[in-house]
Amino acid sequence: AILTDIDFTGSGESAECKIRGYVIRRADESELSVRPLIDQLRASPLIESVRLEGTQSSTLDSREALHFSATLRLQTFPFPILPNPAMVASAAELVP
Repeated sequence: AILTDIDFTGSGESAECKIRGYVIRRADESELSVRPLIDQLRASPLIESVRLEGTQSSTLDSREALHFSATLRLQTFPFPILPNPAMVASAAELVP
């Protein structure tokens, strides 16, 4: 897949990512489908859910392709993935 757009929205406990791009038929594929990509995204522990918004037949560099868009609802975590600097500084004060 070739991603052309990635847009993150939300804050706090609700975060989404909208992706758009192309899936190009490979020579060894009999059918062009976005399903394998969607299944891989659904299997990720970082993604809560995936909603395929739509597909449209297209051509990219003279090859058969599907243009797609999807919305990913990202998993929420009980703590920030990247700690803020104030938290790091106060934690450092506790270490002798």
